[in-house]
Formats: sequence, structure tokens, C-alpha cells
Amino acid sequence: MAKSQTPCPRPSLVNPRRPADVVIRTTEGPISVHEIMLATASTVFDAELSSNFKESVTREIDMTYEDADSVRIMVDHIYDRDLNLGTKNIDQLTTLYMLADMKQIPTLTATVIQTLESRDFDLSDGDTTVSLAKALKTIYSVQMTNADAFKSCLLTIAASRPSDFLKHPDLVVLAADNPQIRQDLCTRMSSLVEIVHLRTCHSCGRIVDGHAPQKDAYAINVYRDNCKHCKRPVTPTRIEEFQVECKPKKYFGKPTVSAEVGEEDQRVDFLKLPRWYSENRHT
Repeated sequence: MAKSQTPCPRPSLVNPRRPADVVIRTTEGPISVHEIMLATASTVFDAELSSNFKESVTREIDMTYEDADSVRIMVDHIYDRDLNLGTKNIDQLTTLYMLADMKQIPTLTATVIQTLESRDFDLSDGDTTVSLAKALKTIYSVQMTNADAFKSCLLTIAASRPSDFLKHPDLVVLAADNPQIRQDLCTRMSSLVEIVHLRTCHSCGRIVDGHAPQKDAYAINVYRDNCKHCKRPVTPTRIEEFQVECKPKKYFGKPTVSAEVGEEDQRVDFLKLPRWYSENRHT
């Protein structure tokens, strides 16, 4: 279970006889908290409480517009309680991350990222992969100045299940779309995959798709008629191609009849990969 690391006063330092002086309103009912706990854990809450100070009156914070479960987890984190994030799905973790970031509670955002890093995702499930790609992109959009956490999370997942990871263009294109991690990804996965070309939309400048023009190259093949970002038509006159240097040598995946090495490490001859990929990408 995830344990908070917040540098705010421990619950034991709050006078147990002192009643809670702040009520957080949620769609599932009120949550009573101590002002000192909120104010110390979050500068946003501190400013909100200071601007609405009333002597000897229990103050309220309206959070009915937020996910009630995420608010409860946030309060548990502030009070250093067990969070049990292992039962939360990817979308719930993303919602929690966005709430923690909005309220500027960095220890909670770090806890969510750590949960994503440590989880063993079933990347053979397409729905899971799409949700994961969206979650990582959401987190990355917030952490533009701190790509290390995003990079660590993405590469941990890629390294743990490379064969499943490569079956889903959403994750590979997501990684390649971010220059801060593209080189690191290629270095870590240089023996697994070559992303030869990625097409960029002239209209919005975003990654459109990836393909392998070389006969012996193994890459994610995704072709789109329209840019997935700006929805404008993608034609040969509206795209640019750039190359990502990556020299693949081997691939750890399903063995085939034409495998040229022993079955122990289940290596597959790289030149046979295009056929292997087309036959096994949906298995």
C-alpha cells in the first residue's frame, strides 16, 4: 500500500481534543479536516483558507466539482494514512494526479507516478494500453519541466513487457512524440526495435504516424489519412520525415521456426521480424 511522505505536521501533533475546523464538501458527503493539516500540505489550500478567514467559524471548502474518491484519498494522504492505490484503475489514478497537481501537493503526485511505475500492466489488452497512453500523456503535459518521472515510468513499463509494448503504436508514438525521452527510449530499446521514420504534420507540427520504409526494418506501422491532432488531411506534401538512429540486433519475443539461436532466450532472427510482427501483433 502506498504511504504518504508529506512534510506536513504528523497527525499525532494535532491536538486530539481539538475539533476539525474545516469541512470539505464532496458529492458523497462532507469530510472534516484540521486547517493546519490542509494549509501545511498545500499552498493552494493555505491561500484559500487565509482569504476566507472567519474567527470561531467552521469554514467550508467546496469540492463537489471534483471526484469524491480522489478528494478522500487526498485527505488520507495529508493525514499519512494508507492509500491503497493498488485497487485504482488507470483513469482513477490520472484523475487523482490532476487533483494533486492542481492543489500543489507534490508528494501525492509522486505517489501516483510511483504506483504507475510499480504496476504490472497487461499490455496485451488494447483498452489498458490506450488508457495508459492517455494517462502518461496527461501526466507529461503537466510535467513539461520535469520529464524524469514520466521517462522513468514509461521506460519501466517498456522494459518490463517489450513484446506487448511494441504491439501498440499508442505507446511507441507517445514516446517518440516527446524529444526529452526519445533518445533514451531508443538507447534502452536499441536491441528491440527501430523506429525508422515518424511523420510530422505540417499544420500542427505533431507526430502523425510511424512506418518502416526499409525492407528489413522492424517498426510500428501506423498510417493515417488525417492528423489525429488537428484533423487536417495528411498528404505527401504536408508531412516531413525524420530519422531516429537506432540499430536493432535482436528481439526477445515469441520463438519461430526460423529462429537462429537456442530456445532458452527465445531470440528471433531480426530479418524475420516483419513477418513475425504481422502474424503476431494481435495475439
